[in-house]
Amino acid sequence: MIGLQQRAERLARARQQREVERIARIFGELLGAADVEALPDRVVVSGRGIMRRWLVDPALRFWGAAR
Repeated sequence: MIGLQQRAERLARARQQREVERIARIFGELLGAADVEALPDRVVVSGRGIMRRWLVDPALRFWGAAR
């Protein structure tokens, strides 16, 4: 039973990493020149003018609803 639980945790971590990388790719396509970094549990976006662009561009604010 312990082995099954460990395997499930390993599979869940791998799935989470794939999703984080997918989201990072989406933000990379939307933002172009911004720095997009996929960490194990989150996506970090940085660069000049990111907040202004996020406020103006509804595709950035609501990208999850369309995907």
